[in-house]
Amino acid sequence: MLTAPVNQRKKYFGIFMCLLITASSLWAQGYEKAKVYLVRQGFTPGQSGSFWDGMQGTKVSLHPWTGGPQDANGTFYLAADAANLYMRAVVSDASPQENKKTMSNAWNATSIEFFFGTNTSAHRNYASTDKRVRLFGKDKNDPNNVAVGINDKALKADQYKAYITWQEKGYIIEAALPLSLFGISALTDKQPVRCEFRINHAKPNAARSVIVNWRTPTDDAHQNPSVWSDGEVVAK
Repeated sequence: MLTAPVNQRKKYFGIFMCLLITASSLWAQGYEKAKVYLVRQGFTPGQSGSFWDGMQGTKVSLHPWTGGPQDANGTFYLAADAANLYMRAVVSDASPQENKKTMSNAWNATSIEFFFGTNTSAHRNYASTDKRVRLFGKDKNDPNNVAVGINDKALKADQYKAYITWQEKGYIIEAALPLSLFGISALTDKQPVRCEFRINHAKPNAARSVIVNWRTPTDDAHQNPSVWSDGEVVAK
């Protein structure tokens, strides 16, 4: 069997690697990374006041299936201190619904999800620090009644703090989640992370019909971390 000389193979391999690095660089330049702001002190959900002022959110407006901005879109914000990861989601939703489903099925009704991991190596299966966080309001008469789950398992009430502000055409959810739930002890300035964000939209008395993602053009983010995108920790 004919084979290329060793030097030629090395040359081709070098060209291939240069092309791969260039393609990766161009892909990374094609979007702005999600920001996780490192702060000295966090806040109590529902009492954030001016906490989020000056922080850049990640706009979630990609509709892989049907639907469009007239159905749902939003902006997610992330921050962290020495103890917790904080999230704020400002969601426009044409028909915000209470979600009475169990955690493992709550994706099929009005809810939000964010996917977060500190393992930046290429991998398709969930690593120990890859987390899918699902949040949803259960009762429009009780803003503290927000269910939170990680990787389809519901958290106990004493494991987190969350608050929802219901609006006629949307809602705002804030949450404080201990870093230990993500399998990490601390985040550091300039640390790379991996993220995706999701809004699940449902019509009244109906199952989910529209999903809205940050960047994933499919429904794969819940099972495949390799489709998540880059984020970075930024000292505020």
